[in-house]
Parts: sequence; structure tokens; C-alpha cells
Amino acid sequence: MGVNYLAAVSDNLSNDRLALIAFKNEITQDPLGILNSWNDKNTSLHFCKWRGNWSSSRLRRLGLLNNSLEGVIPHNISRCSNLIHLNISGNNLGGSIPNELGNLSKLKILRLYDNNISGEIPASLGNLSYLTHLDLGGNNLWGRISNTISQLKSLQILGLDSNRLSGIIPSSLYNISSLEGIALGDNRLQSSIPSYIGFTLPNLMFFDVGINNFTGTIPSSFSNASKLETLQLGTNNFVGSVPYNLGNLKNLDILQLGENNLGSGQADDLNFVNSLVNCTYLRWLIASWNNFGGVLPSSISNLTTNLV
Repeated sequence: MGVNYLAAVSDNLSNDRLALIAFKNEITQDPLGILNSWNDKNTSLHFCKWRGNWSSSRLRRLGLLNNSLEGVIPHNISRCSNLIHLNISGNNLGGSIPNELGNLSKLKILRLYDNNISGEIPASLGNLSYLTHLDLGGNNLWGRISNTISQLKSLQILGLDSNRLSGIIPSSLYNISSLEGIALGDNRLQSSIPSYIGFTLPNLMFFDVGINNFTGTIPSSFSNASKLETLQLGTNNFVGSVPYNLGNLKNLDILQLGENNLGSGQADDLNFVNSLVNCTYLRWLIASWNNFGGVLPSSISNLTTNLV
């Protein structure tokens, strides 16, 4: 039994090492020489000491962000079965996201933002049941947001901003109560925000759907998300009045409502400003390019001195 255990450990270590070598082989440009230490022939340096590897024995954390690497993500990175943190953001990686990443069953953090990755978001990522951070922003991803993302019941941060995603956001996404941040801005999404969002996402701190094709009204239930700091709804097609109870968001820092169809040209359209006096941390209030009528309430002078 001991022999079998040692053999299994040896095989796993070999898989980790070979997966890293395969990763290096898919990199076509490494101008900073970050991967120079990734040399399978150098047996004196354990692969866990290779640059970018934050692990002590098995490969658990791999971070290669902001290194100007060019190439693609190899499929067999999925052989690193103990990987819990993968961050290769801020490079020039292309190609698509390998379906095999969905086999990394222990993965908690996946960050691929600010690259040149294209294609659709693999449905297999919905298999990563321990995932807390999924950040794929700043790429060239297209297509719809897969329903399988809603299976990530531990998800805290979802970053899909600055891509070319389109279609409707799965309504089940708004039922992941652990979510603290949702960044979907600067895409081609056509959707509306469900009226119950503040009740099903009580831990929400950051919500950005700016620069899309959202329609409908702004839900008053946002006021129930008491931790909300940033609410970015600008450059969409929202209509109706701005909920007066947004003033209940005591931690609100940024409120972006500009470039929509809010208001109806009535004298009381801007009355919501009165409630914002309670938002003592508010720094940014943007409400230009809408259909607001009337005049600014005198309470505008009572807003926080942090306002810029």
C-alpha cells in the first residue's frame, strides 16, 4: 500500500511538471524571460521553485500576471489536479479558453483578464464547484453567458466586462447569494435587471452593467443590498424613475446613471437626489443625458463633501 501511495505521488508530481513544460511550449513570446527557469532538464531546481509557482510541493498556485507573454493556454493544464489558484492575467495570450479547465475540480480562483482570448466561455467552467473568483474581463470573448455559470454556488466575484458577449443574462445568475461583485459592463448584452435582485444578492458590493443594451426599470430592491458601494448602470436603455430608496445605501460610493432614458420630463424626476444626502461616502453621481425634468433639488448642496 505504501508503494502504491508513493507511486501515485510520483505520478502526480510528474503530471504537474509536464503540464508546466507544456504550458511553456505554448508560449511563443516571453520578452521578460519569466519562464527561463522552467527547464525540465534542470533536476537541481524543483518545479515548485520555478518562477510564478507559489507552491511548496504539489502545484497549487500559478501566477504569471503582467509579463507580456504571448501564446495560448495549453489544454493539459488540467492535469494539475491540485491547482486552486490560476492567474495569467495581463498578458497577450490568445486562442480560446480550454474546455479542460473545467476538470480542475479544486480550483477556487481563475483569473484570465486583460489578454486577447477569444471564443465562447466554456460551459465546463460550471463544474468548478469551489470557484470563488472568475475574472475573464478585457478579452475578446463572444456569445452568450452559459447557464452553467449559475452552478457556481460559491462564486463571489464574476468579471466578464469589456468583451463582446451578447444575449440574455441567465436569470439563475441572480440567485447566487454569495456574489459580492458583478462586472458585465462594456459588452453587447440585452437584458433587464430582475425586480428581486436586492433580495437574492444581499452581499452585493459592486454591480456594473454599463455600456450594454439593458432595458426596463431600475429595481427598488437594490436598497436591500446594504453593502453596495458601486452601481454602474450608465449607457443603456433604462427607463422610468430612479428609486427614491437608493438613499438607504449608506456605503454607496459611485452611482452612474448617465446616458439612459430615465425620467419623464416631470418636475419631480430628480427628487431621488434628496435621499442621497444619506449616502455620506458618495463621491461620484452621474445622471446626465437622460429625460429628467424639473430643477436640481436644493438638497444637492447637502451631499457629501467627498463628491467630485
